[in-house]
Amino acid sequence: DSDDVLQLTGKTFKQVGREARGSTVYLVNFYVNDDAASREFAEAYKKAARALKGMAVVAAIDCARYPKVMNAMEVDTFPTVKLLTPDGSQDMEGRLSAKRLVEAAKEALPSFVTSFAMSGASGVTRAVARITRWMADDDKDDGGAAGAAVLVTNQNLVSPMYKALSGSLHGKLPFAQITVPDGAAHAEALSELRSLFPGQSFGDGDGDGSDGAAPALLCAHWGDAGGDDAGAADGESRAAIASKRYAGEMKLEPVRKFLKQCGKARQARLAPAGAAGSGKRKRKAGKGKRRA
Repeated sequence: DSDDVLQLTGKTFKQVGREARGSTVYLVNFYVNDDAASREFAEAYKKAARALKGMAVVAAIDCARYPKVMNAMEVDTFPTVKLLTPDGSQDMEGRLSAKRLVEAAKEALPSFVTSFAMSGASGVTRAVARITRWMADDDKDDGGAAGAAVLVTNQNLVSPMYKALSGSLHGKLPFAQITVPDGAAHAEALSELRSLFPGQSFGDGDGDGSDGAAPALLCAHWGDAGGDDAGAADGESRAAIASKRYAGEMKLEPVRKFLKQCGKARQARLAPAGAAGSGKRKRKAGKGKRRA
């Protein structure tokens, strides 16, 4: 047993069904306690579970105790590991090493990240226009106006951690990744980003995020033009994006905590004005009417 491996039963196995699992990725080990190969594999599976903690769910079920599940999932050898994703399921064939399981699960993570590549001279201008439109979009599901996670980085690919976070907060917080280019367009891109996100410094694009260099993770929302968040000179009209920068280490749980707060702030901005107090006023009015 391991705290990092979720032990399933015949009743709880339904949570890994295609509809129930949603955007979550699962690894499920079908094993038998008395089977030598299952026991030998257990340590590697625990290692994979530790590496995937917070990104994917690593689970196991004892087929000797729950043969109906084994038959329904067409398992006839032990151990059998199935990778369950939003798109379906697949058996992990071949040697079941911890490294291979971790790589497969990370590769399968769905991404809900909108990517903006600031490549080339003309690419910077186009990307800035796209980022501005996305941040100004007040769509309650996908628009960034009420709040969004924005990662500025020099990496082209979305990291497994950022994909996992976008999945766990899907529907609560939109995610974006802005890739800063190398070469001649690098300085221009950083300058444009400083104008787009007033008060933020993005350095030279190759630091660890603590000194103003990329990667920089922001909780951003569309501010009020001319207000404290606008960052524009008097009489100047331009994008007004307010942002708060994450100042900790780029590790899953502290980043998740920061982004959960960002999501709560977004939901508060989306809530109808006066919604919290209106219910109380209606209840009081109702009580008064009954007394009459």
